[in-house]
Amino acid sequence: MTGDGFFSVDSLRGMWVLLIDDERSSRELLSDILEHCGALVTAVGSAESALGVMRHVKPDILVASLSHSPRDARWLIKEVRALKPEEGGVIPAIIITGTEPGSGFEGHLIHPFDPWELCRLITNITNTA
Repeated sequence: MTGDGFFSVDSLRGMWVLLIDDERSSRELLSDILEHCGALVTAVGSAESALGVMRHVKPDILVASLSHSPRDARWLIKEVRALKPEEGGVIPAIIITGTEPGSGFEGHLIHPFDPWELCRLITNITNTA
């Protein structure tokens, strides 16, 4: 992390993040921040789209913020955890919510949050996974 509170441009270098956020502006902001930190980001707007991506690629971590969708982050993580390990069923996951985290996630952020905290949380989770 740099002295001004921001992560350096390489703190997530090589990390592939699957970002699921049903709010376009939030999805774009978080994508920009993660990319600034060096992550490769695949950003989608729904749980169904995320599962479709996971059929083809295996990201390093999943970050889900689905507060306005009928199939929310908790639904998504149940579907992901039902997958075989080689299909991505053991992928580390972070939920961003306005309430309690639920089970199945390794990390949790509550709205509103410092977006740079997301970079720190990803680093902490992936360094211990």
